[in-house]
Amino acid sequence: MATRDYLSKKLKSKLTSEELELIDGITHGSTIELKQRANDMALSFIKERMRNPADGGDGGSIYIAGRKIIGNGKIISNGGNAALGGKPGNAGSITVISDYIEGNPKIEAKGGKQYLDMQIPFYKKGWFITLEVLAGLAAIVTILQFLGVSF
Repeated sequence: MATRDYLSKKLKSKLTSEELELIDGITHGSTIELKQRANDMALSFIKERMRNPADGGDGGSIYIAGRKIIGNGKIISNGGNAALGGKPGNAGSITVISDYIEGNPKIEAKGGKQYLDMQIPFYKKGWFITLEVLAGLAAIVTILQFLGVSF
């Protein structure tokens, strides 16, 4: 029996032949485990196709095991930032198992940012700064004219 036979006809009809072949590659486990894995994989294929392209990607999983880890490098598994209308990606996971760590490595796993969080406030944009300078100059000229200074 092929693993795809554990899927409902409705679910199978939504999958491509390549996806069904990948599901058939699941061969180890009890009947219950095979059914669960096949359905999980099928749903993940469908969910991925429905994903909003503006969404940020999720961070990956990193697993490092060693007796001695030396260095000041970076281990990062951050989620991607969202584009307009999307959702930020989730943080990944990092597991480091070691008897000894020498140095000060940076280990980071955080979620992406919302599109609006990445926007520069209007008062920090060039056009607004120019407007502020012009308004300030106009105020100085008005004050000088009020004081009777002629140009």
